Amino acid sequence: FDASGIAWFGTLYGISRFDGTTWNSYISYDPFSDGYQTVLAIAADPRGTIWFGTTNGLRHIDSPNPADMQLHSALGLPGPIVVYTLGVDGKGNLWAMADDGLRRYDGSNWKSYGFNVPGTDYLAPWTLTSISGDSYGNAWFATRIGAVKFDGRTWTVIGQADGLVSSKVMAVAGDTAGNVWFGTMLGVSRFDGTNWTTYTSADGMAAESTSHIAVDPNGIVWALTGRWVNRFDGKTWTSYKIQDAGLSEIITSMAVDLKGNLWLGEAAADSTGQPPGGIVRFDGQRWTVYTYRGTLENSINDVAAGPDGSVWFATDWGAREFYPLPQLTIDAANGAPGSFFNLTGFGFQPGQNFSLSINNAPLGETTTSLSGVIHLSLDTQNAADGYYILTIDGLPGPSASFQLDAAADTLPRQGDYQLFNLPETPIYTRRGYVPLLQK
Repeated sequence: FDASGIAWFGTLYGISRFDGTTWNSYISYDPFSDGYQTVLAIAADPRGTIWFGTTNGLRHIDSPNPADMQLHSALGLPGPIVVYTLGVDGKGNLWAMADDGLRRYDGSNWKSYGFNVPGTDYLAPWTLTSISGDSYGNAWFATRIGAVKFDGRTWTVIGQADGLVSSKVMAVAGDTAGNVWFGTMLGVSRFDGTNWTTYTSADGMAAESTSHIAVDPNGIVWALTGRWVNRFDGKTWTSYKIQDAGLSEIITSMAVDLKGNLWLGEAAADSTGQPPGGIVRFDGQRWTVYTYRGTLENSINDVAAGPDGSVWFATDWGAREFYPLPQLTIDAANGAPGSFFNLTGFGFQPGQNFSLSINNAPLGETTTSLSGVIHLSLDTQNAADGYYILTIDGLPGPSASFQLDAAADTLPRQGDYQLFNLPETPIYTRRGYVPLLQK
């Protein structure tokens, strides 16, 4: 996702962009060389440029207007080169690891470091796992030889003798306090800008080999260690065994959404799709497994949490989106249960208008309160017994429907997320794709 919340997708044959309403795609056939262009990495810099590392060089798009967008070849670079990894540091510099070495771009000029970065034995595509920046302006490189830091002048390689629990770094993430977290083969290390702190099974983790790290909006750290996820609240580690019965157990990706839910993507075990991959969600108490049709369409390659509360999954057969449904709760403070309700959701703004209907019969419009809540008064107590479908249109995401039971005066089967597929030949709705499953 870029700074505007636009989602970018790199595929085997080019690039796609989704702004919440419209899809745009660019270059299926590479105009710079004789062949198709596969996107291996994507990064957005503070200047608004979107960068793409491909099998045929480094490309970028500068314009925010989809109609004016052109894919450019990065000037000053030899070609063709294969760009494996991209990242932006704390100063906004772009870093690119290619098959001929490491480079930095400051917005005007490129500087090449090759493979022999000062202080390292060999920094190469097959030793580098990720590139990121911290709030102090440093660039961090997670590698199989340790954590490498560049402050703009000096390269520092940090290994076990310097405080890192293991030199084999598999994952890195930053939190809002400016700490940098490293997942390694022997545990998790945290760097606060001055000091290193290490966490292992002795501190409460279920295991130590950490393949993924994510930090949620509240600063909670999640670390994936084999068949366990470990949660750190700043004081205590709590471990949960992954419950994903029937799936392949091959976890490829992890992310945390705006509600603090943990999402895992699993790949299919083999080319037949069996055992299948799928999507696993953990809300802190319950595990939920989502699958789609049961074959290779469940093979998840990557997961990303959107700024609007949505969660996106890249699969072998296209993209999938989970969008959080608004929550309808009984407003007991304003009247008898079953008559007054509150509707809340991501993206609700004060004074926003929405359209309501019951069983497809329009009720008119309502406006959110100063706190961004819709207050509803529905006489379900005096209504005839049965189920009534309340539908809300005009939401930031898809329209939402709730089933109300007039006889029981309760809120019945209400899900947390709605799953959307992006079909090859879509039937266009207001958001441009078709809801396939509501859980």
